[in-house]
Amino acid sequence: MGGYFGGMLAKHGSDVTFLARGAHLTALKEEGLLINSVASGNFKIQPAQLISTLDEIKEPDLIIYAVKTYSNQAIGKALRGKLKENTIVLTFQNGIDSDLEIQKVTGHQHVFPGIAYIISTKTKPGVIEQTGGPRKLFFGQRNNQANQELAKIAELFREAQIDATYLEDGVVAKLWEKYIFINAFSGFTAAYRKSIGPLRDDLFIWELYQKCMQETLRLAQSQGIQFEKDIVGQYLDFTKNMGSHGNSSLYHDVIHQGPNELEALNGTICRLGKEKGIEVIINQLLYTLIKHAN
Repeated sequence: MGGYFGGMLAKHGSDVTFLARGAHLTALKEEGLLINSVASGNFKIQPAQLISTLDEIKEPDLIIYAVKTYSNQAIGKALRGKLKENTIVLTFQNGIDSDLEIQKVTGHQHVFPGIAYIISTKTKPGVIEQTGGPRKLFFGQRNNQANQELAKIAELFREAQIDATYLEDGVVAKLWEKYIFINAFSGFTAAYRKSIGPLRDDLFIWELYQKCMQETLRLAQSQGIQFEKDIVGQYLDFTKNMGSHGNSSLYHDVIHQGPNELEALNGTICRLGKEKGIEVIINQLLYTLIKHAN
């Protein structure tokens, strides 16, 4: 995600620095950053401005924060003292509260939540493939107050042909909207170790899938979040029309037995359900199955 959106900004003249490590860093130094995009066409950023550690950051104006949630504590601590007073940090991660975590760990006040809709991956060192998704960004301030700096950033993104929307109000509802979808999609594909097609075709699993989304919706409503449309119905239709081989990053992390974002997804729902006294049985089941996977 960071490679694609950062690449789009760099392509259109913004002063962008990429954080990279290992073989990816070596490839970027030698060959530049190659973006293969079904929507924006293929292009290369060469030379790419690079750093290999956060210690090398020098007075950033904007940080696009798109790492996995399990890295928040370590990266947040590494960012302490590296940010200017007015540096803007936009978090584009799974979950509903990563911006609050980063704000707490860094002690920096200008951290704002964002939502990204894109399908992209690093296929090999130095190469980013954008294969689908609407390529949309949404971001805003939690207290629904006007923020001219965020409005300017959205304009900067749009000048770089990035479909970005600054939400003066409703950013928290937008976070929950995506969360309702991703929580079920990630949880079921990871728990069953299957792509969405076979799960969608099993009537009993599909019923549980819908109940999982309803649990997340009830928790959102308990937080005072209201939606103008049938979010569950909308994302069920979206999932029905999705390619049969679709799966989640949580699925890939579980399959490869690496660190994963379970706590930010189903784990958060389980904790909130307990706090609010709302039953989230399907999420508890998914959480337990994934957490104790061999």
